Amino acid sequence: MYSSAFKRYVGLEAAARRLTIYHDQRIPGLLQTADYARAIISASPKFTSSEDIEKGVEHRLKRQALITHKTNAVELDVMLHVSVLYWTLGGPNVMAGALRHLAEMSKYPNITIRVRPYSAGLTWGLPHGSFILLGSD
Repeated sequence: MYSSAFKRYVGLEAAARRLTIYHDQRIPGLLQTADYARAIISASPKFTSSEDIEKGVEHRLKRQALITHKTNAVELDVMLHVSVLYWTLGGPNVMAGALRHLAEMSKYPNITIRVRPYSAGLTWGLPHGSFILLGSD
């Protein structure tokens, strides 16, 4: 179901102490609700059965333990383009739940969520498209 490259990434992610994420198209997997993840995963041609989709959702939600552990939680710094907050994935109720979840996650002391407004324009030095930086102590 998952490529060896993705499996390696998940291993590196689990070993990291800091994650810096920029997304310009969607909420990052570590901050997604089950319904939001299901909407994204079910749109992928790699996941053809409902069983595969649910396994993908379960896997994504398990990865979130990295940032929600009471001890040794990974430091997460996320910057989202404001358009992420407006694109409706899975319908209005799914998006409302996803936005409420983002607000709740931002209350964790190890999680910072910033939103880059349209008015910021093109920022030189910022790669075009999403990226993730993994760091360790």
